[in-house]
Amino acid sequence: MSKVINNFAGLNGFVWWIGVVENRTSDPLKLGRCQVRIFGWHTENKQLIPSEDLPWCLQVRPANNSEFDGTPKEGDYVVGFFLDSESGQAPVMLGVLPGIKTENPSGDAGFQDPRTTKEIAAGPQMPAYYTATTPPPPPAAGETTGSPTTVVGKPTNAAIARGILKGSPLQQAYENRAHNCDITAKFKLEIAKVKSFIMKYVIIIREAIAALFVGTSPFPIVQQIKQAISYLKQKIKLLQKELQPIIDEIKAIIDYIQTIQEIIRIIKEDITGLLKACLASFTEALAKAEKALAPLVTAANVINNAKEIASTAINTATEAISTAATTAVKTKLA
Repeated sequence: MSKVINNFAGLNGFVWWIGVVENRTSDPLKLGRCQVRIFGWHTENKQLIPSEDLPWCLQVRPANNSEFDGTPKEGDYVVGFFLDSESGQAPVMLGVLPGIKTENPSGDAGFQDPRTTKEIAAGPQMPAYYTATTPPPPPAAGETTGSPTTVVGKPTNAAIARGILKGSPLQQAYENRAHNCDITAKFKLEIAKVKSFIMKYVIIIREAIAALFVGTSPFPIVQQIKQAISYLKQKIKLLQKELQPIIDEIKAIIDYIQTIQEIIRIIKEDITGLLKACLASFTEALAKAEKALAPLVTAANVINNAKEIASTAINTATEAISTAATTAVKTKLA
């Protein structure tokens, strides 16, 4: 039995790599491929391996969005593997490694964004809705190459992913609303619906009135008036039927607003009552404390007075003893 040689993708060794994107705009097949300079496989010397000679690298796309057309940008660090294993000629990108740019690229060596400022301006730009209110700032001093959205000392992932909303569509959405609970748009929509219904039947009424004056004989016009009145009654009933759901919804919204106002009023009253009750309890407790401490204060005063009397008595006795002792000594000496 001959030996089977397993020399195909999946059984010929998994070789993974890390590299830097140097071109994403000129894929001849328009598949969203990038030219990637891979560490260990390619030199940084662009005289030996120019950016345009790097292999085209496929990107893995999400299974639930195979038409996703986003690609890493120049200067992004990517991780992937080779479909042809150790041959290293069919690279595939699995994802982007975020990081913090420490310096602006010179564009002379590999493993960095090779574009100049002019090339960046002519390349893919951020969507208009993102820069409509807050245009991107000009490059910092000395920043002649590199993506304008990548700043030295800042993470390379999206600003909104770091909690920075300035200039984002989310910030614009917030700015276009008076409040997070703003229901103005809801009312405007309902009013527009009512106007649409009313205008439709205004036209019908106008057509019915015009029909009253059709014909020259006095007898046919009577019949036309009756028909027009009957026609108007039917249309008015139909209008009432169609307007009723909108009226009910507006009433429900009004009831909802009134309920919220009542809840706010009750909360205010409860808070006010609670504060008053707390203040009354505190005042009462303070009065009781003062009353309970009054005997202690009196006792303390009595003790202080007794201390003063005792001190005076001790001083007087000491002086008397001293005087008596002095007199006795003098008498003995005499």
